[in-house]
This record gives sequence, C-alpha cells and structure tokens, in this order.
Amino acid sequence: MRFPFRKHSTDPAPFMQFTLDASSSSISRHAEKGRIDDLEEALRAAPEGAVNLVDAHGFTPLMHAITEGHAAAVRVLLSYGAATDTRNLDGETALHLAASIGYEECVSLLLMHGADPSLLTTAGKSAAELAFTMGHHEILRALEQAAPATVVPIESETLKHKDSFKSTTIADDPRDLAFTFLETDFSKLNDDSLGEMKTILEMTLEKVVAEEQLRQQHRQ
Repeated sequence: MRFPFRKHSTDPAPFMQFTLDASSSSISRHAEKGRIDDLEEALRAAPEGAVNLVDAHGFTPLMHAITEGHAAAVRVLLSYGAATDTRNLDGETALHLAASIGYEECVSLLLMHGADPSLLTTAGKSAAELAFTMGHHEILRALEQAAPATVVPIESETLKHKDSFKSTTIADDPRDLAFTFLETDFSKLNDDSLGEMKTILEMTLEKVVAEEQLRQQHRQ
C-alpha cells in the first residue's frame, strides 16, 4: 500500500515552544528541590523567557522555590531576571506566598528586587495582611518599611475589628462559642478564610492547654 507524500512543516515555532516548556519544567524542578548547581546549569542552557513561564497552576519557577523556602534558589532566579509580581491562579504573587508561609529571607530578597507589596490576591488579601494573620511579625515589619502607606492601615484595622469582636461577641460561657464553631458550615469559606479559621482554632487550643497545665501546677 502506498501512502501519500506528507511534507514536513518548516515552522520552528512548535519545536521552540516545546524546548521552552521543557526548560521551564527543568528549572522549576531544580528550584523546588533547592538544587543550586543544577538550577544554574538549566538557566544557562534555557532559551530566553523560560525563567518566567508558568505551569498549569500558574506557578513560576520562582514561586516553586519560594514555597519550599529555598532562599539561595530565589537569589539565583532573581539574578536571571525572574519576575516578582507574576500571579498564580489565586492571584498570589511570590511575595504573598513568602509572607504567608513565613520565609523572612525570601521576603527580603523579593522586596530588594522590586516586588510590589500593595498587590492583592483574588480574595483581596495583601502580603502584609497574610503575614499578620499568620503571626509573622518580622515579615510584617519588613513590609511596613517597604510600603508603610499600604501596611499600617491593615494592621490597625485588623486590631480594631479584633477589639470590637472581643467586646461584642464573646459569650459569657466560652463553651457556647465553641459549640458555635462546631455548628459552622466551613464549606462556605474560601481558602484564605479557612486558613485564618485554622490559625484561630490552633491558638485557642494552645490557650486551653496552657490553662490546663497551669491548673495542674497549682494542684501540685
């Protein structure tokens, strides 16, 4: 059986895109693992633009390095032109990720390379608000110094609402509030709100445990 002759395409674009995607994948993998020598080798061999390509989740190689706290990898990526303000599918930048997880050195590196602390996630959260919510006070101070106009109101407003919550909603019997939590439909919360709720409950548990330990000491 004879097959018709098929002319091969001379368009280099598909091959170039494949090379670009493969290079970015390799860069992301080394960045996530913190393999500095391999990362630098991949960056040197990569075509232009590979350092800033995003994956299916909207993550750049820089974001992969940030989520694992590999400051050395972050430094290398930034030196090769990694963009600081690219957003993932949740509207988060590398600075949002570093601030919420608590990687101080990564936050400092990002700010030094021009990361914008005023940007908000799709849930309306700034890097400063995420740092405050998660209790990363050193990072909050760094963001405060970088952009005081955008950070100070966040902290003061949060504290103001916190005081208001204390004065108007705490039940006479804290157990009533605990049962309210148990009856709450958490499926209606977005990811950021769910994270905040988890932090609040963890802090509450720590207070309960501390009170138990204090009472045991008094009984001895």
